[in-house]
Amino acid sequence: MGTVQDDHNYGTRWHSPKTSAQNSQRLLMRIIGTTAMLLAVLGAALVDAAAQTPTNSIDQVQATVAEAYKSKTLGTLDKQRLINGSVLVVIEHSLGEGKGQFARKRFKTFAQLDGWLKKRETDEGAPFRQLMPLKKCARGRCSYNFDGGILHNQLYLHDLYYSFRNGRLNVVKLHLLDGD
Repeated sequence: MGTVQDDHNYGTRWHSPKTSAQNSQRLLMRIIGTTAMLLAVLGAALVDAAAQTPTNSIDQVQATVAEAYKSKTLGTLDKQRLINGSVLVVIEHSLGEGKGQFARKRFKTFAQLDGWLKKRETDEGAPFRQLMPLKKCARGRCSYNFDGGILHNQLYLHDLYYSFRNGRLNVVKLHLLDGD
């Protein structure tokens, strides 16, 4: 008659006998289906990882830090935890020479840095914080294009230095240029 009773299922199920070729084909289809699903999941994960490359994140961080610098709201960056330990700020005086040309100070937070910069301002707000067009971000440094020269009473963001530690981007140094 062509049907066999399945003994381990207490005789309640009847099915047609399968050949070993049919079983092999069924197993092969399961393996192919599972492999295709894994490849799809891994592909999606790789696309997501590529979208969050260090290059993209440093471009975003650079833009955020530059805008906060210009608008005098650096303290709002502390919640992003971009500083690991402290950030070094170097102010280069354009008219100075020798020891007086550079002022260096370390800060644990952007709020402390912002407060220090505000204390250095006159009643009129000088030196005014300025940005030049971004030249490029590479090898731990974002540099700005100063080909057009600088103005008096302006404090420019000259360079932003960064590093990656344990997969996190950290701002390690800000180089400011004082137009004196």
